[in-house]
Amino acid sequence: MKVNQSAEMLTTLSLIGSSTGTLKVTELINEGGLNWLIPSSIVLLVSPVNSDGADGLKYQEHELKVYDLTQGSAVKSVVLEGTDPERRIAVLVSDAREYSIRISQLPDAEQQPEAAFMKEAVRFEQRTIIVPDINALADHLYEPLS
Repeated sequence: MKVNQSAEMLTTLSLIGSSTGTLKVTELINEGGLNWLIPSSIVLLVSPVNSDGADGLKYQEHELKVYDLTQGSAVKSVVLEGTDPERRIAVLVSDAREYSIRISQLPDAEQQPEAAFMKEAVRFEQRTIIVPDINALADHLYEPLS
């Protein structure tokens, strides 16, 4: 295991509640594809998408970059914490559901599908689900236009 992966694993494990051994996660539902699973601790807000769509989404006076996980059929926006307030993002989803799980409930998927911004694929409730690389997504959304 690489040093960075080991450090990431220790950070992930430190997020697990020491008293219960559980982790709170949020599943971002994509009716047209693979769902995402993220730590609930980075979810700042879940709200309905208004009739104007996602144009001009803001959180605490900062305009957000938006990634549409649903390719146009979004019902909710999920605001995610960034490395600083100017790098927060919104992900448009069909729904968002929170769970308290044990890390052992997330075995690696046998086959790793090709998916944008995927860190890894895991099995969750008999389904393959994506654990996204949120920092890579934010880098992509905030990279300067060339």
